Amino acid sequence: MIEVLEAEKEVMQQENQKNKEEIEELEEELQTVKPTTSTISTQIIEQPTMTDDLSENAKDGLYILLNVRNTWKTENPIQKIQEITGQLSEKTHDRQTHLIAKCEVKLFERKANFYKNAVESHIKWVLSQADLPCNWDPCLPEFPGYSQKFQTVYKTILKSDPPKICETLLKAPLEELEDTECVICSDDMDSFEGTVKCENCKRRYHDGCAKKWFKVKRTCPMCNESMLDEEEFPQLS
Repeated sequence: MIEVLEAEKEVMQQENQKNKEEIEELEEELQTVKPTTSTISTQIIEQPTMTDDLSENAKDGLYILLNVRNTWKTENPIQKIQEITGQLSEKTHDRQTHLIAKCEVKLFERKANFYKNAVESHIKWVLSQADLPCNWDPCLPEFPGYSQKFQTVYKTILKSDPPKICETLLKAPLEELEDTECVICSDDMDSFEGTVKCENCKRRYHDGCAKKWFKVKRTCPMCNESMLDEEEFPQLS
């Protein structure tokens, strides 16, 4: 009985030490994030005057950017991240969870404001151009989503995924890479037929190359994520 109690005590001490280290890590992370302020205006959304000097391609590019800016102003992502993290904090008194929520706000604000500034810069640049290439892509930075740590904590406590913020601005998950070279043998792949894909990094390899690779390792050559020979370990239906 005494041995059991001592074992339980040791486990609790280890868990407390782990929680203490995670809290200290979060506090350090929070200190490194510079505070940001929201610059969202509550005034009516203004659209820059469309000049006759712009070509149709330039007008199309400007229209895309204006839609992005209007989505930002109407959906107010900074306010939403504050509300969502606030809902999480209200459901628990756990100090570590509160720190995770606070870090999430700071990181999201920094990335979101960087995104907003990029949109504004692109709008000014397009207005200064007489023409743009057909199907011009502004190549904006990726709109921020939630960190994996925050998603896990949110789902654990609130039993659901956190609501998406500005969903139309989020990029769809990448299904295929535009690569044509098998990095195992360095030869080209003419088609997807006779290839195998890593579901993590989306990289493809020749079936034959992958089979030889799996005899040595059962991980993706590029991202080291676990991969298995589909013939040796077929998917269950």
